[in-house]
Amino acid sequence: MRLPSAARTVLLLTTGITLAMTTAPATAAPTGGSAASAAPIPASCDWGRVCVYNDPGFKGGGTTVPTVPSGRCTGYSSADWQSARNTTNNYVRLWDNSNCTGANKLLGPGYSVSDLGFGAAGVGGL
Repeated sequence: MRLPSAARTVLLLTTGITLAMTTAPATAAPTGGSAASAAPIPASCDWGRVCVYNDPGFKGGGTTVPTVPSGRCTGYSSADWQSARNTTNNYVRLWDNSNCTGANKLLGPGYSVSDLGFGAAGVGGL
């Protein structure tokens, strides 16, 4: 059955608005390290938190860590986080080592990464 032209126009406009509202923003990475790509943000992390998970894919038990001021580092010696999401308005850099050295990923505001590619143990500010 073919819809009348007015109904098709409303359907197209509604679909376009829905797509515009659900499209993830492009990643803009400051220099240094590698930026996390935009991924759907899991519902298990409240807004305003940095959530880290023991396994890839936001699984394996999660916890929250505070944001860190620019130029600072907070180490978690027993941590080995594999995925993370950032629902704060700040940039957060996750580091391989608890002294904020080694491999790292930058998570912009509202971004998540389902597999860091390393076990994060340090959190630094941008």
